Parts: sequence; structure tokens; C-alpha cells
Amino acid sequence: MDLEGYVEACSRSFVRGWVIEKGHFRPIKVSLLYDGQEVGSTLTGHQRPDVFEAHGIEGAGFYFALPPVSGNFQPEKLAVIADGTLELPLVPGAARRELDLRNSYDADDAFTLTNRMAGQGNVDPEMARFKLHSEQAGIQLPEVLTELRIKRNFRKYFDFKRALTSKGDAAHVKALAPWMYHFDFKDCKTSDFDYIYTSASEQMHDFRSDLITQTIKNLYGDTLREMTVLDIGCNCGIFSFDMASIGVKHVVGIDIFDRNIEQAEYLKSQLSYDNVEFRKGNLKDLRAEKFDIILNLGVMYHLSTPYEVMEMCHSMTRELCVVDTICHKDVFSGFFSTYKPLKATGIEGDTVFELQPTYRAILDLILLVGFKRTIEIVSSDVASMVLYNEAIRRCFFCFQSDTTPDLNAVKSLS
Repeated sequence: MDLEGYVEACSRSFVRGWVIEKGHFRPIKVSLLYDGQEVGSTLTGHQRPDVFEAHGIEGAGFYFALPPVSGNFQPEKLAVIADGTLELPLVPGAARRELDLRNSYDADDAFTLTNRMAGQGNVDPEMARFKLHSEQAGIQLPEVLTELRIKRNFRKYFDFKRALTSKGDAAHVKALAPWMYHFDFKDCKTSDFDYIYTSASEQMHDFRSDLITQTIKNLYGDTLREMTVLDIGCNCGIFSFDMASIGVKHVVGIDIFDRNIEQAEYLKSQLSYDNVEFRKGNLKDLRAEKFDIILNLGVMYHLSTPYEVMEMCHSMTRELCVVDTICHKDVFSGFFSTYKPLKATGIEGDTVFELQPTYRAILDLILLVGFKRTIEIVSSDVASMVLYNEAIRRCFFCFQSDTTPDLNAVKSLS
């Protein structure tokens, strides 16, 4: 085995470098050891043309975040091992070297990490070509959160939809198509369960109502009558109405697409909720307002500015922010850059460039912006739910306080 490589930049936040087996281009496991114990691992993947210029061979880069290290951090105890055999040296005096081994995070760290999340270090278009999941190299994805397991009740949620079966105007419903959710009206329905929407899709959305709305109801109970909710990227308002149905004081749904707001307003005209309003616009338009609960559902993988959005969610949340998102399973803290031409579906972002997070990246964002406690909500009936059953889609409850609410209210139902 003929390996060559270097660690070319590191801090107490991240390690970056490259390694290659000469004559071959294959993914190589790179492990981070501190004081002899493995504390992190990742795979090489994205091409490094600059390595060829410097060394005359193709290079494959790696990048991963260091887990938080408390106490007296000693750099001489840090080692980076390729394929379990070669210890990669740190290039002395490397131009991009950032060796910063202070003992605690401060404002400078937040600034550095923010810059990296804006595209300076951990966003690489080539990396999307090498989506090598942890199981392909036998690497187990560390689970760093405590799960709160809830029981799923085998019934249909989105209760408000029942009221629509005796209402609706077929011509108006058709004029607002395409709909991304299924509704049965008196003389029509929004979808024929074609290639866009299937019965499995409806089952998954009912599952999400149970996972999210009913868990919130169990957590806060009668307190909800005094609480306000913001539903980001509300689409046709399905979760806005769902929250209104459990008795919250007021819900604001916001979306950037005209048709989504038109659909939401039409549904509102057919329902009896007066505690819901809809606004066409961007989250930035509301950043001066505060809400007790913020729903960030299916949003984080449609963004070009994930840090900014998570930071706004934190600053606007009084109690709880629910983040339900696709999380790539690759073993690094970062984002996959994705090009998605804008479509008329009403579920994409506002640009053609999206940064889709890994599991670790979402947790880093939540921690970085300042949420005090985060719990992952997992249903005991997850086995049949596409995406959730393989932990590709995950649901996080992010709290502003590390003491409230009392999670026993939900645990007792498990």
C-alpha cells in the first residue's frame, strides 16, 4: 500500500487535508485520534486538483469537524491516521494552517465557523459526486443526542381535513393546482395520487402530524392557549391549521410562493379557524417579531443560507423551535451543494443553489446559534415510514431553556 498525504489545516474546530493511494482513486477512511482514542472519522472523496499541481499525483480531500474538547487541549496528542496505517503529518507553515487551540468557544470561533458555513471551507461542489455513506466504509455514524421515543396512535391526524369533505368549489380548487398535499372536498380532490403524490405520501404526512403536532400538544397542554406559532415555508398551511386545531392562540404561516399563500387562504375560507393568518414573504421580513413556537419543517435542505436561517429561528423563538429536515448520513459536519432549477411546485427554495446538511451539520448549527437543549423525537412506529425509518429525515425539538418544559409529560405516554 502506497499512501501519501498531509494535514494542511486544523484548529480545535476542524481538520482538513488530503490523502491518496498512488495509482488508485478510492475512498480512504481517515481517523482522528486524541490521546490514542478515536474521536472522529470520515472518508476522502472530493477531488483536489491543487494537489496534482504540487505533488504530481491526483489528490482526494477530506474534512471533518472535531468534537468539542474541554480542559487542557494538548496538540501533541492529536493524530490523523489514514487507512489505519499512515499517520498524516501537519504541513509545517502551511499557508492555510489555522492552529487555534484555546480552551473554549468565543465570538471569534463563531465568526470563523459562520464564514466556513457561508462557503469558505466545507462547501465543495465536487463532494456531491462522492456521497459515500458511512456504512460503505464500515463507519458507524455517532448518535450524539438522546432520543425521546413516543408511541404512534394508529389514527389519522390533520383533523381539520375532515371539515373539507362537505365544502369546496371544484373550479376554484382546480385553478389553484398543483397542490402538494391531498385534500378531499365535497365534489373534488386536490390529487389523484399520481406520480407527484401517493397514498404513502399521505401516510407519511399524517405520521409527521403525530410526530410533531401531537408531541407539542402533549408537552404544553393548556398552555398552548396563550402561545403563538410561526410556520416557516407553510406551503398551503397544512401545519398552520394543524397547530390551530390543537388550540394555540395565534398562528402565522409565511411562504415565498404566491400560489401556496392563495391555497392557504382558500383553505382558511372553507374552515372555521380565526386564529390563523398567512403572509407572502421571506423569513427575513419577520425577523423583528418573536413567537413562542417556530416550525421549521422541510426547510433546511432548501436553503443557500442555512446558518442565517437557523440564527433567525433562534432569535425569534421564545420557547421551542421544531426542525424537521433531511440529514445526509455522511460522517462529517458540512453541506452538500445541490443545483435545483426553480420549479413551479412550491416546495423549493428561493434560489437554484441549495446546501443540504448532514446530521452533524444540523446539530452544529443548533448549538452554534445558542439553543440550550435539543431532543430528537422518534416514533415507535417509524419502521414503515419512508426516510424516517433510515434516519435520513429527522425531527429535532430545540429549546431555549435547558429546564423547561417537563419532558415526563411525553415520556409517560411512551
